[in-house]
Amino acid sequence: MHSDQTTCDCDVCGFESARIRRMPRSYGSGDRLLVIEQVPVVSCPNCGSSYLTAVTMQAIDQIKQHRSDRSQSKPIAVASF
Repeated sequence: MHSDQTTCDCDVCGFESARIRRMPRSYGSGDRLLVIEQVPVVSCPNCGSSYLTAVTMQAIDQIKQHRSDRSQSKPIAVASF
């Protein structure tokens, strides 16, 4: 999943051309907010599913556990809907 491929098989319906989109994901809130950029999300146009693979979720857990070593502080704008 961490390669440069842009498609894969959908784990939900088996469609062979599900897209891998890289998106930001946020975890926590306030002083504990962590934004992880370029997270690979599988998006299937056939069944409409969007999900993170187990490998991606494990990588996210590692980033969260070592956030002080793996992140940098940046000012961000936050809006409410």
